[in-house]
Amino acid sequence: MATYTIVKNGVVDNVIEADMDYINTVHSDDIVIKGSYPIGYLFKDDHFVSPEVLTVPIDDVVGVPVITPKPVAPLSNLVIDSPANKVGDIYWLQRDTDAVVTADLALPDGEYMIMAERVANATNVIDDVRFVATILNGKFTMTVHFPITGNYLLTAKRMNEGLDRIGSPVHLSFDDVEFDVYV
Repeated sequence: MATYTIVKNGVVDNVIEADMDYINTVHSDDIVIKGSYPIGYLFKDDHFVSPEVLTVPIDDVVGVPVITPKPVAPLSNLVIDSPANKVGDIYWLQRDTDAVVTADLALPDGEYMIMAERVANATNVIDDVRFVATILNGKFTMTVHFPITGNYLLTAKRMNEGLDRIGSPVHLSFDDVEFDVYV
């Protein structure tokens, strides 16, 4: 048994406790997401959105809104220099030590704010630390420096939430980058 959110026509319709057999039998035509999300919230671009953030009253929306996905810019050829040491899929870095991250990213030249979330148990966000990255001629460069020990994640999901907040017309695509920062 688990908690599932049922989405119908782009809106959270119900939250139920069920097993997968029930979900597959009764809700095979619905969007079903593990976890509990508020009834009435909209499910848009793989995110739950409060209806209050709409610029159009919800009663004026006819049918299911057509959602056009944003173009995706892939972050590729990621390199994190020494002294960061890659162990498996995790970069180990001593606290208060600089490491330079470079990659290819086809975005306009400029400076961008990048968030790394400090997490407990690999999922529970405690806080974040922010870095300024520079993009010049399609080359992404950022110096990371973590003042507190712990586990940090750079994720496309969090970056895209920030890009949405500033009205960016594009989303990023990359595998999560994980740092273990030690004493």
